[in-house]
Amino acid sequence: MYVRQGRALVNHTYTFSEEYRRFGPVHLLVLFVIEDARARGLADVHSFGRGDEEYKHRWTSCSTTCERLLVARRTLAGRAIFRWESDVKPMVWRHPWLGGSLRELRRRWMLRRAAPPTQEADTDA
Repeated sequence: MYVRQGRALVNHTYTFSEEYRRFGPVHLLVLFVIEDARARGLADVHSFGRGDEEYKHRWTSCSTTCERLLVARRTLAGRAIFRWESDVKPMVWRHPWLGGSLRELRRRWMLRRAAPPTQEADTDA
């Protein structure tokens, strides 16, 4: 899915079946979208979004750093969230393996929370 922001084309997400990874479906999709947007005069810039993953460097040798401003309350929860957003999360984004592992843990945790409670056998009989 792509979003156009001014003259920039920003990718949001890609998905495909793992069995097709060797064919590079994402690279073909990106190529088609970029060529189509340029041919129709819709965008001059393609943004892969945040992060410094290796696949992004296959497309270009230049990059732009995005800055952000974090504001937090001086409560325990505010400080914890600030620390996560300012220190831990950027470190995770710099290490794709760590980020992937944390996303997988979060996915499993969410599946576990969404699963209906299991019925335990009646052991009083």
